[in-house]
Amino acid sequence: MNLSTQIAKEHDKKYFFELYSDSMKTHIETLWGWDQDWQISDSEERWNLSVNYILFNAEKRIGYFQVTEEKDGAYIMMFIIDEKFRSKGVGSHALTILRKLLLNKSLSLRVFKTNNRALSFYKANGFSIIEQEDKFYLMHQRVA
Repeated sequence: MNLSTQIAKEHDKKYFFELYSDSMKTHIETLWGWDQDWQISDSEERWNLSVNYILFNAEKRIGYFQVTEEKDGAYIMMFIIDEKFRSKGVGSHALTILRKLLLNKSLSLRVFKTNNRALSFYKANGFSIIEQEDKFYLMHQRVA
């Protein structure tokens, strides 16, 4: 596996939104309903608030993460791997790369309670549930 990242550029926004829609639409439709205009606006806001990284396997885009740095660590706003590359170790390897990029800061994120696959993935990669919200679990991973 030849994973690498780079800072996303403006022309990558479309890729981010397409992958986001493919990955999250089912969960969002179940919880609130999918409002395309609202989702586009929210995606734009997330883009503006985050450091946006594209994940590559060799030269092929296979996912992304959006991160905001906080006082005591970093918050993963979004971490999505293309479905064709899931359950192949890519996500775990990508988290290792992300930890190095963030100088091994503690990490936190939210997971939909309906997303059992993501919940299992994060637990297997050292995250713990620290709080339950209405539709999410807040998860955290301390610095090793």
